Amino acid sequence: MGRFVDRRGRDMALAMTHEEVVADLVRHEIRSYQQLPQLIYHIQTKWRDDPRPRAGLIRVREFTMKDSYSLDTNWDGLDRQYRAHYQAYFNIFHRCDLDAIAVKSDTGMMGGRWRTNICT
Repeated sequence: MGRFVDRRGRDMALAMTHEEVVADLVRHEIRSYQQLPQLIYHIQTKWRDDPRPRAGLIRVREFTMKDSYSLDTNWDGLDRQYRAHYQAYFNIFHRCDLDAIAVKSDTGMMGGRWRTNICT
């Protein structure tokens, strides 16, 4: 963990990324491809200090992040997991009586194939 001062002079702490935690967990728990597929998820409050937040509410200062890591042996497995996540969000919004639409989006720094994001 690192400490720093944000652009407004406030003390902040920077924890390790979740990818590091997931990588360490997988290193200790997964011994063979035969243990795949696996799904690891993590829910946590996160903070950003963007000087110019973009994309409206997507880049607010404090938000709840729902990270999900799918470990598969091939693209087909990853695609199945993506479709399951995609459908789960639509099911949640439907149960909450919220209209939702899907929009195509770049995957950004995390890589992978393009994905569709759900907007309410």
